Amino acid sequence: MSEILYVNCLWGIFWVYWIITGIRTQYNIKTEKAGQKRSQRFSHVFFVVAAFWLSLSFYNNSFFGKVIIQGQYVKIIGLLLLTLSLVFSVWARILLFKNWSGVIQKVQGQRLVTKGPYKYIRNPIYTGIIGGFIGTFITVGTLASLIGTLIIVVAYIVKISKEEMFLIEYIWR
Repeated sequence: MSEILYVNCLWGIFWVYWIITGIRTQYNIKTEKAGQKRSQRFSHVFFVVAAFWLSLSFYNNSFFGKVIIQGQYVKIIGLLLLTLSLVFSVWARILLFKNWSGVIQKVQGQRLVTKGPYKYIRNPIYTGIIGGFIGTFITVGTLASLIGTLIIVVAYIVKISKEEMFLIEYIWR
């Protein structure tokens, strides 16, 4: 299997899992306080999709050509980083269970999770997704995938700062 096919399949499986579990969780929680406007949520999703599209769409385009030298070992390192990062995100998502939400909000019965990756990293889901994009960049090696990685980093920095403000105001007071 080519590395591009592997990358596409892995991301596809990840996003299908993410969407299905997100829909299931959405119907099992009761929101107490919303912390994100629809326009903010739409903006975040737009940038995530744009980053993903950029990272994988211009593989053979000369304008967005290779920016890193790629030997077989470099591709293997990229694929390993991608795989382990997405598994890490899924593990973190599973541990959150009903505490997880795609939007910033306080849900009924919400509790602070401090086990697993949350014992060591404050935002393991975002860390895993960013790591997946870095792994994709290392594997694909194009300027477009580098731009996609930078977009995803900025998108999650913005989301993390909004989540932090919401947590301080409504949950940790």
